[in-house]
Amino acid sequence: MDTPVLEVKIKKDDTLLKLEEHNRTINSDGKEIRMYVPQNFEKRIFHSARMSALIATACLGDKTTTLTEWWDKASNENIHERLSGTLVGITSAFLAQRIENSKHEKLEINLNEFVRSVAHNNRGLIDNSQFGHDFIFCSFDSTIDGRDYPRPIALSANNVQDFTREFLKIKREKIDLAFGISNAGQASLFLEYNTYEREKSLAALLFELYENTIQHGNRDENNSLIEGVRTFSVKRHIFNKPDEIKKQTEGFQELQYYFDRIAKSKNYKKLWFYEVTIIDNGIGIVKRFIASRPDFKKDSSFMALPTFEKLNHIITQSLSSKLFTGAGKGIKIALKNLIGLDGFATIRTNDIWAYFDGTARESKVSPSFTKVKTASKLENTRGTSYSIILPVSPK
Repeated sequence: MDTPVLEVKIKKDDTLLKLEEHNRTINSDGKEIRMYVPQNFEKRIFHSARMSALIATACLGDKTTTLTEWWDKASNENIHERLSGTLVGITSAFLAQRIENSKHEKLEINLNEFVRSVAHNNRGLIDNSQFGHDFIFCSFDSTIDGRDYPRPIALSANNVQDFTREFLKIKREKIDLAFGISNAGQASLFLEYNTYEREKSLAALLFELYENTIQHGNRDENNSLIEGVRTFSVKRHIFNKPDEIKKQTEGFQELQYYFDRIAKSKNYKKLWFYEVTIIDNGIGIVKRFIASRPDFKKDSSFMALPTFEKLNHIITQSLSSKLFTGAGKGIKIALKNLIGLDGFATIRTNDIWAYFDGTARESKVSPSFTKVKTASKLENTRGTSYSIILPVSPK
């Protein structure tokens, strides 16, 4: 009996829990996946990151994957421009074996030309603020000449000082301005006291998590380079009333509790937030750690831990090695910076979906992740994605 084609029909209003159901479908028995990618999903919290991970999981697995655009006007003439404007589009173009329009006509993509346009011509920075309200910094890992851009040219910095200087310049001159935040006289993402120190905390948080993708998110179990995309992005969310937040966080109760606290502290006014997302297409934090630390692979007590507890052990103990330098330390530093920013983070890696609430009292004692409560068992996902919410103080 032939194995059926696995159909994954993603809709723009799917909750994060529904996207987990799609991930279960991707991981079920079958030889072929047909994934339908929706339009106008960019405004939903965390959806771009999770959809990008779904595409990577499907395309980098052992099944033949076809991505179908739910847009009948997609053509060879406009597909490059269309895909290069979103995180999901960039992931699709780089990883998919086949992309079709809604008429099931194959769309031809010159990948060398596509990568060169994004990584070189645009200097690895996609300004999508006019439509999607986000900025995407792109890196591409490849052994093929013309496709390997390990750092965004717009942000070529390999230490936290250089990164802070370059990122804050872009944030003030482009991101804040595009998102309607004035910075005349001072950088004004945070209007509270010690503004510049909080901005530096934001840059340090991004640097640590993005460096993790460079150090650990593009290598397989044998330390070979993975052909993939690594990105971080900044997106704006503006809510006019708490009910809008409730609709966005359906099924993610822990995030709803966080928003409730922040909204109350702001007297339910100026509900502005930045969503920051950091993504890679690697094998996941825990799998990569075990592959690069044979001493822990021989440690029966560590190997007996559930995957989630392995992750927190890596973070709380700041574990590292020459092959896996500072993995836990980098994440731990990022979580500490998140506390000072009153932020919230969620991570999806391996079979883990967890969160960190920087406003919670217990978070300040020992920075670590807590499991997101789900009724069903989670399947493995490709890579690691961090999605972070930060409250913004507009003038």
